[in-house]
Amino acid sequence: MGTLKNKTTKTQNDRLLKYLMTHKRGITTYQGPTVLGIYRLSARIADLRARGHQIDTLMHREVEEDGTVRT
Repeated sequence: MGTLKNKTTKTQNDRLLKYLMTHKRGITTYQGPTVLGIYRLSARIADLRARGHQIDTLMHREVEEDGTVRT
């Protein structure tokens, strides 16, 4: 089971890195699962950082019409 997990994680890391290199605006937590099929996006970003990739994080807040704040 560990080998399958490692292959899946590596594949996700590779997909994410390729996406980040070709999409300069980055990726959102919504896009992780919907575009790349990555549900633990923050874990994959941590993996890439551990491999030496510099990845900047920007927090974005949106206020809905009803006053609800989304981050």
